[in-house]
Amino acid sequence: MPKNLRRIVIDSSALISLTHGRLLEHALREFEIATSNRVLQELEQTAKFADPDGQAAQAFLAKRALLKIIDVSEADFRNYLGRKVHAGEASGLCLAHQQEADAFICDDFDALPYLEVHFWELGIDIGLCSVFIQVLILRASSLRRKGGQFLIGSQESEAGWDDRCMSMERNCYEL
Repeated sequence: MPKNLRRIVIDSSALISLTHGRLLEHALREFEIATSNRVLQELEQTAKFADPDGQAAQAFLAKRALLKIIDVSEADFRNYLGRKVHAGEASGLCLAHQQEADAFICDDFDALPYLEVHFWELGIDIGLCSVFIQVLILRASSLRRKGGQFLIGSQESEAGWDDRCMSMERNCYEL
């Protein structure tokens, strides 16, 4: 893995979205990606369901060796927990700080405003996975525009946020 890759931490919902969109491997080529042991536990629980998210979690778990998974103790992330911020996001926030990550990627629209405050204080970028997916597709020289649109459409419809994702495409920023 080249040393000049940007380091990012990703939570469970974003990993599921990347797997839905068949972009996990591409993301791993473009970025040094880490997640927490707590996120891995969430994915193991999600994989028990017989729905699209459960299938995506199963597909991710089959490839988890490609990702850096780091233990984060609950004592380290307890202060970040809240009504809208769950253990996966809180452990990711803690991990991003510990690893001096360039960014944290999540897909929890409800938690985002609460997480942003902490990330701004720590000086770490935070982004939604839908925007991150747009960046991946724009950076993927091997994907033609038509193929990229197919991947976006597939990921959006499976996650259920067609309108939100397409409106965010206009605000895509470079990671």
